[in-house]
Amino acid sequence: MSSHDRAARAAGVEADQGRSRPIKPIKPIKPIKPIKPIKPIKAIKAIKPVARRPGFR
Repeated sequence: MSSHDRAARAAGVEADQGRSRPIKPIKPIKPIKPIKPIKPIKAIKAIKPVARRPGFR
């Protein structure tokens, strides 16, 4: 959210046109960021317990 605040501030300082401009790139960037770290974390978490459990395999 801090990155969004900075972008909104810079856009607000420029003008109304700048506000709509940063909103477009912020939208796709926000969902992409949380999805990337979640994928590897989920796989690592699931792999760790599976490898630890010999009966599961």
